[in-house]
Amino acid sequence: PPCKRARLGASNSQRNNHATVLSTGGAEMPGVNELSNGHSNGVKTQPAYVGNRGLLNREELTRLLEQSLCDLGYPSVAKALEDASGVHMQSQLVHQFRCKILEGSWQDVVELVGRLELLPAGAADKAKFLILQQKFLEALEISDSIAALK
Repeated sequence: PPCKRARLGASNSQRNNHATVLSTGGAEMPGVNELSNGHSNGVKTQPAYVGNRGLLNREELTRLLEQSLCDLGYPSVAKALEDASGVHMQSQLVHQFRCKILEGSWQDVVELVGRLELLPAGAADKAKFLILQQKFLEALEISDSIAALK
């Protein structure tokens, strides 16, 4: 379609301006579409939103790509993307939660569930139940009835 061809031919500054206008609901706010480096010196880094229309959150898109690469069997490529982008596939808390599950440190897992931001309401209680159920089943599997009852 001609509309797409015209958009593809636009310069980078025209596209960036277009993305800024779209992400602010039409109000001109230069720089709203960019992340700062955390200092007030005005140094700009990569745009927070990407895509032809500036509607895709850069960090979320990067996380999705990393997860997809892992699911497709390319964990080293996902790690390289994570290192290059500085966007971690999992938060530190989620990573810690996952490691504790794999270690079987059930008390730590139950504590970490309370720190996770889970939706909808009541999800944390359901997660705690499932964790304790898994602990119980694993203890029974190795015939440790005392640990199963703790």
